[in-house]
Amino acid sequence: MVDGETYTMNSSSYSSPPAYHVGQAVRVVYDKANPSKARIDNFWELWLLPIIFISIAVLFGLVFNIYMGVSLFQRMRAR
Repeated sequence: MVDGETYTMNSSSYSSPPAYHVGQAVRVVYDKANPSKARIDNFWELWLLPIIFISIAVLFGLVFNIYMGVSLFQRMRAR
């Protein structure tokens, strides 16, 4: 509730069985300037997508660096 207004939100992640029951009180984080964009204050709700994207970026970085290292090693060995 912000300034006496009540907001309803749905989680952006789903699970089976559900993590929460309909009407259950949960902690949320929100921007005071835009309270309609609230998120449930839970590790997976807040960090799942960043963890996935960072993991993919690290994987691509490792593959690229290994490829470049092998390529450089082969060129140096050929000389």
